[in-house]
Amino acid sequence: MIETFHMHPMKILTSFIQTAKNSFILILFLFIFNFKDVSMAIKIGRVIFLLYLFFRLIFIIIDWWKTTCEINDGMIQIKRGVFQRKQNSIPLREIQNITWRTPFYFQWFHITSLRLETSSTSDSSTVQLDALKVNVANKIEKLATTYKTEYKNVIEKMDETESDTNELRQEDLKDPYRTVHFSPTRKEVLKASFLSFSFLGLIPIIAIAYREIDKVINIDKQVEGIFTFITSSWLFIIGAILLFIIVAFAFGIIQTYMKYGKYEISSDEERIYIQSGILNEKVFSIQKANVQAIRISQSPLKKLLKFTEVKLISAGSDDDQAEDISSLYPFLPSDQAKGLLAEILPQFPLKDAENKLPRQALYMRLMRIPWFWIIVTALILWFKKEWWFLSPILFVITYLTRIFNYRNTRFSWDNETIQFKTGGISTDIFITSRKKVIEVNVEQNIIQKKLGIATINTVNRVKPVHHEKLQDIPMIESQHFIRWYKQRAKEIRTE
Repeated sequence: MIETFHMHPMKILTSFIQTAKNSFILILFLFIFNFKDVSMAIKIGRVIFLLYLFFRLIFIIIDWWKTTCEINDGMIQIKRGVFQRKQNSIPLREIQNITWRTPFYFQWFHITSLRLETSSTSDSSTVQLDALKVNVANKIEKLATTYKTEYKNVIEKMDETESDTNELRQEDLKDPYRTVHFSPTRKEVLKASFLSFSFLGLIPIIAIAYREIDKVINIDKQVEGIFTFITSSWLFIIGAILLFIIVAFAFGIIQTYMKYGKYEISSDEERIYIQSGILNEKVFSIQKANVQAIRISQSPLKKLLKFTEVKLISAGSDDDQAEDISSLYPFLPSDQAKGLLAEILPQFPLKDAENKLPRQALYMRLMRIPWFWIIVTALILWFKKEWWFLSPILFVITYLTRIFNYRNTRFSWDNETIQFKTGGISTDIFITSRKKVIEVNVEQNIIQKKLGIATINTVNRVKPVHHEKLQDIPMIESQHFIRWYKQRAKEIRTE
């Protein structure tokens, strides 16, 4: 049992900093841009704002004190609320994914934040612990990952060593039995900065900064003066363009290095660990048994540079929040990806799917209504008729893409593994196992029925439920697939 405890007092500071960040524009207006303004309106505004900050700080302190955590009888409980008490409880045995997030200012105090996810779809399926001592977070993770078989042993061991681990960093508490499978080189990180197009992130930052500053002070005249000066000479124009390119690429490289410079993929017998971040550290931990499927993707540019992205589709993962950290690595060298998967997840073997689509599938795909082309063409004719030539170009691209997709689609199901390969210019491979699929169904529209083809759909239990569809396979193959899937009942009974 972990006795009742509060979050670390740093929770107060981080909450107050977040309040200040949300009020950043107001602070600029009241205390920076109008620093010398002594008008009554500005004075009243400053007083009201300072009173707001004061009462907000009081509320944060009370909320911190009223929030308590406890692990007892296999349950983790969070009680919070100032005016109305709320309790969030989840069983340790149902925790699927664990995410550590350690901003740089947390590292100074040896604290971290912990996110615990279950496969439930309810509002209480996730527990967020915002500021914990690293040794407490490590103890919670150990309890969550070993509760079923080693609960008592872990408690005794943790209690004996608690006094010795109070000041340990997260990296000092790593399992010595973990195997490191991949860590990118500096050259690979540099390539990743170009492939991720992170340098383009400078453009919206400049646009947002301009918009927000322009709300407070009128900077149009200054910008017009700078623009006039630059456009006065071709030499200045070229120099400005080169300067922007250099700054943008430097921004992209720094941003990518901060995210992937300390990247590491490791595993032990039970779990996979994905660590990233230089200043703000993030560690995603998932049980191997909870990986429902994997997705292997290659964009055209990644194909050219021989990179591959492997994503884990896991029970308990929320696609909107875990998208970034559930990827093994967005820029894995293609020659290492297959070996990495064999080491970490041998239950999902990557093989060459041999079954192709029949000729009827091509007819079906060519007959489908090209809605995107129709909508774009309508918009062009309505707003920019002089751009009419884009319509036939888009028409050709649309149907060439369909032909490439048809030629490159493959599928297979043998032993216990399902594999779908789709995509034309880009490639997408989906791999799962029969045990992980909770439902399958076969669909046919009127035209498919005439052509003797069908669409199959598989369902994996994740959050939200994951559907994977393969269109236009031979009807006889879909029937074989249903019979093959029915053998799952025998496997489930013998587990």
